[in-house]
Amino acid sequence: MKIIISTESYYPTVSGVAVFSRYLALGLIERGHEVHVICPATRFETYDENDEGILVHRIRAIKNPFRPKLKVSFLPKSAVVKLFNEIKPDLVHIQDPTSISSQVLKLCKRHRVPVVATNHFSFQYVLSYLPWLKPFHPIIGQMLENYLFKFYNKCDFLTFPTETIRQQFINQKLRTQSIAISNGVNLENFFPSYNFDEIRLKYHLPLNPIVIHVGRLDQDKSANVIIKAFHKVHPDHRAHLVMIGDGNDLKKLKKLTEKLGIERSVTFTGFIGHSELPQLYQMSAAFVTASTIETQGIVALEAMASGLPLVVPKAGALPELVKDGQNGYLFKPGDYEMMGKKLSKILEDTERAKAMGEKSLEMVEIHEVQKCYDQFEGIYKQLLAKKK
Repeated sequence: MKIIISTESYYPTVSGVAVFSRYLALGLIERGHEVHVICPATRFETYDENDEGILVHRIRAIKNPFRPKLKVSFLPKSAVVKLFNEIKPDLVHIQDPTSISSQVLKLCKRHRVPVVATNHFSFQYVLSYLPWLKPFHPIIGQMLENYLFKFYNKCDFLTFPTETIRQQFINQKLRTQSIAISNGVNLENFFPSYNFDEIRLKYHLPLNPIVIHVGRLDQDKSANVIIKAFHKVHPDHRAHLVMIGDGNDLKKLKKLTEKLGIERSVTFTGFIGHSELPQLYQMSAAFVTASTIETQGIVALEAMASGLPLVVPKAGALPELVKDGQNGYLFKPGDYEMMGKKLSKILEDTERAKAMGEKSLEMVEIHEVQKCYDQFEGIYKQLLAKKK
């Protein structure tokens, strides 16, 4: 098949959508398909590039005013029309309902090309970037909801990373056929077979138990909750917190560690590629996140595949991955004291932590990425068969 993946977020951008889009494209190429990705450029220029066999078409872009490190396409219509007519896709897989994808969807309807869309978003994600408009959030939320359902109801098939998020949609105005398909994780990438001395030296990490967080450090991720929770835990367990990622809140979070007097026990690494990330997971004692907007959580899957116990909020779709008391603990969103107590339970009992890590390995098997590719490929074939 000749497939277009359209997305407003793609490598080297750091986001769940970007990671999923790239891994899906690579997986489809391995299965013999021709994959084109249409996404924003890293500069104000339209150009093409080859990413390990993926034919990437980047459309000139400008800085996102809400997330300066993220680019957004600038007036993409003419470039999208040109690319669509040149590629002549058999099928399109849309990753978001925004600028590039809205143009792609119009062309698909005009040329009778089947469209699959994957929803990666929650309404809370968008509203978190508009705090100054909080009194108008109900109105803005309703407008976003209306737009989203109108967009998805024009697609031929819709997927969600989890059943939790799917149920939120089908209980409202969604008419398009849908199914939950995990983002998936390559279990082989996180198999424990590393020497940690080199990575400890590179990032100046102590021999103390490592608590790891991986993800964007933006306001929607609530990373300040992690810092406050760790402050409660640190005196009793002498653990070390590793915050992997970058974002708008990085400076604020560093200042918070200084204010709490734990700056020497927290390492901010910035962005780390997937060549080193598995090692950092494997050398950790626990994974934490405070994000309440996850439609699944790719990093949570990676932590599970690394055999870690997890401490996550009881929010979004995370309770599908973490069963309280089995492979980790859930805490009330925003409650850093409760989060600290749950994390302490793991750090104070290595046998319990080991058993929870083994449960994570058991539970993550159903998310093996090739199984997910099988499902997507099946949907593609089904839609193409209908077209004939």
